[in-house]
Amino acid sequence: GKKSGDDDKIIGRSAIQDALPKVSQSRYKQTICAEYPGLIQWMNALEGEKAEQNLQSLSKLWHKTTAETSKIAEKLVDVGFFSRRGDKNDPAFWIPHLYRDALNLVQGAAGKKMAK
Repeated sequence: GKKSGDDDKIIGRSAIQDALPKVSQSRYKQTICAEYPGLIQWMNALEGEKAEQNLQSLSKLWHKTTAETSKIAEKLVDVGFFSRRGDKNDPAFWIPHLYRDALNLVQGAAGKKMAK
């Protein structure tokens, strides 16, 4: 084998990375969806999207007004599906790594242009 560099750890980084897809699916389906079925449609709508969203991108994705989107997003923050970033006037909503594999999320922020 090869040296892992995690000699002082019980579980190495590569083992955690290998397990993340299964853990992500399990936690998403068996925990957050099971506990909050009323939020499933909003979370599932993010499948294949960017891991960081803003009110405008969510509003477009969910076909809701900004006010309605804000209420839904805050519920998702309350249950731990979103982590709020940015300031109060321009919040961003970041999806933790734990749920990213379950929804095939793409790294990055929605609405931001890539530099050429």
